[in-house]
Amino acid sequence: LHSAQKAYQTAYSLLLESKMNEFNVVEYKTIAGYVSYKISRLGFRLSLPRDAISHFRKHLDNFKTKTGVPELGWEHAAWQATQSAMFAQLFLDAHRNGQQAIQTQHPGIYFQLAADYAISRRKLAEEQCNQIQSYPQPDPLMDTPIFYGQRPWRPGKIEPVDLQREKEGIEALQYRERTKTKHSEIIIKLQESAIEQFESFSSPRMKNQVKVQMAEELMIAERYGEALAAFLPCVEVYRREGWIKLAAATLLKAIKCAFLTINVEVYVNLCLDLISPESESSLADKQRIEQNLFLVLHLKPPLPEPSLTGKSERASVGQAAKNWKEKLESMGKIVVTLPSTSTIDLAPSLAKSSKLGDVINVTLSMRNFTTQQVEATNIKCK
Repeated sequence: LHSAQKAYQTAYSLLLESKMNEFNVVEYKTIAGYVSYKISRLGFRLSLPRDAISHFRKHLDNFKTKTGVPELGWEHAAWQATQSAMFAQLFLDAHRNGQQAIQTQHPGIYFQLAADYAISRRKLAEEQCNQIQSYPQPDPLMDTPIFYGQRPWRPGKIEPVDLQREKEGIEALQYRERTKTKHSEIIIKLQESAIEQFESFSSPRMKNQVKVQMAEELMIAERYGEALAAFLPCVEVYRREGWIKLAAATLLKAIKCAFLTINVEVYVNLCLDLISPESESSLADKQRIEQNLFLVLHLKPPLPEPSLTGKSERASVGQAAKNWKEKLESMGKIVVTLPSTSTIDLAPSLAKSSKLGDVINVTLSMRNFTTQQVEATNIKCK
């Protein structure tokens, strides 16, 4: 195994000495990925995890700037995500087979890295592929390349021989990326793996951070109910640790999901929380949210959150506004469960002393920090 590792390391070093350009770099990166996989795997098999980790970091650094053709920048981010996910899985398999891992070096870190690269891929694909609306004909990807990593439209050729064909080949790759790649599914799967590992290695803050990122990705995937369920526990974690601004920022994201899912109870609770004196929300946000709160309490649809401006979000907002009207009309009244932090609160007071058998009177005082009058018709304590 030692001899095999040395041979692969020599092959990798020779690969780096080759002359690369934007047209042939994909071929080199493909082969480098295979060789790097072998080196990392052997590093773990030989109980040399530090060597495996060190090689992988250098591997990413070696190709960090080798992005290739500018119009296919997302392709480089996809390669980086694949490399990181591959290494994370190797590390995880090694750990399951007895390899030691610590809180600062474990598979979750590399699953998160892979997710970050996958997010970069999605963003670059949105910038570079959205303008391609049709697939070029004849199909430039129809031919089978001679070697791994080569372009199908110029098999066996390193440099472009037909610029028009080169342009069509790039457009074909862009069209496929736009229409066939499920970016959010890839990202969410990697984030779920990272969360699982951060939990195993007792890294609650990193787990919470990735969970918020996953909830944001669920919003992009228009899975608003799941995003809301992911955001709410994260708010409580931030609050317990005293990260009030992070809690407020997460609540602002959660209220968008509550609006889009027409979850009246959660929406009202989030409004009460965000406009409370303890909230770190801006004055403009508090004024807007208070207005929406009283619209809902008067059985009128709230106004959409101003940041819901994405293409998919705009379509969801229109449908949500219609559903809010129908749901509020069918409810008749709003039942509110006051959150722990609220702009409207009830404070009980008792007599200073009482005797056994005495009837105790409890006085409830309502504290209202909003700018409007509030009337409670029925109060229940649990």
